[in-house]
Amino acid sequence: MRFLSLVVLIAGSASIVAQTTKPVIHRTFDTVADIEGWKPFRDADKVTFVKRADNANDVHSGDGSMVFTYVASKGSLPVLFFEVGDVTEMKAVDVWFKTDASTAIIVALGERDEQVDGKSQKGESYNTIVTTKGHEWTHATIPLEDFQLDTNDGNPRRNGKLDTNKIGSFAMVDILSVFVAGDENLTYIFGDHSGTQRICIDDFQLAPAFVAKRAVLAANRTPIDMFNRNYISWVPSKGVDLKQSIMPGTASGFGLHLDYERAAGKFNAMFRPIEIGAFANAKSMDFQVSSSQEIQLIVGIEETDGGKWNMILSIPGGNAASKQAVVFAEMKPADDTKDSDGKLSPEKIKLITFADATPDAGKASLTFGEIVANKSH
Repeated sequence: MRFLSLVVLIAGSASIVAQTTKPVIHRTFDTVADIEGWKPFRDADKVTFVKRADNANDVHSGDGSMVFTYVASKGSLPVLFFEVGDVTEMKAVDVWFKTDASTAIIVALGERDEQVDGKSQKGESYNTIVTTKGHEWTHATIPLEDFQLDTNDGNPRRNGKLDTNKIGSFAMVDILSVFVAGDENLTYIFGDHSGTQRICIDDFQLAPAFVAKRAVLAANRTPIDMFNRNYISWVPSKGVDLKQSIMPGTASGFGLHLDYERAAGKFNAMFRPIEIGAFANAKSMDFQVSSSQEIQLIVGIEETDGGKWNMILSIPGGNAASKQAVVFAEMKPADDTKDSDGKLSPEKIKLITFADATPDAGKASLTFGEIVANKSH
């Protein structure tokens, strides 16, 4: 009953796509015609249509689905593109994914290039991450506000704002296959993501309406993750199971639950890329957490200039929720930091890590709630 209540709450109040309004674009993949226009970046990768009659496990709803098949190897870039026309009225991306392995998919919207004063100006790219579990269907309803500006594409900025009247493409890529395949250290953390992989895609919509019940915070507190979406954007290490949860006492009422097992040589953590500037002027990162047992929690952050900073927190056991504050001025440089100026600059934060450093072996669980940037700690 607790799981059913959670599903109803998330689907009914946290993320709602209006079903009475016609989608701007809707591909059900019920027929082979619906895969037209979907193009792999590499010729070696392929897009195919699957009928429910031939393989029901690869179809979420209706009569068929689209399957993107690619080979992950060191230096590979298995991207799937879909060019779109006028999508000015869109407010959200709504899609179902199923992957062969648990992974993280970057979902991206790209603006068209345009001529400005006789010169070609590159369109900006915006993206977010959707975490999937192997062989399970994942539903992601992604409002435009969740898409973050890609600052790593090397292009000059246009206006730093996602303009729906300029969107020209939708794209997706299995990010772990890009960075992990062929890398021994990352394979140790995330598992093997090399070889032939598949993403099944079903019921793709660019939806014209999105309603979210917003969490109300004090003026000095900016949300980083309120966990009030129907998808997860944290990337777990191998063997860490993530699922949405209820977290009483938070502004949204939702949280993220982790189950894992500690053992010698095993790394239990989760990571999330953060939009550059999200922590601007912040003094601390505040969050709520509960644990099944007392643990030592490493909180790590990474900056755009290579700076890495850590803090170790003692989290009580018994599943009692506690409020934690990671004061940036009190964090220590990590052993592998490459900070260019020797100081932590919150506006440069690009990645958050939570890791269990407790030496004792055994099963453990954590639940996180509302992570915020606090400007007046």
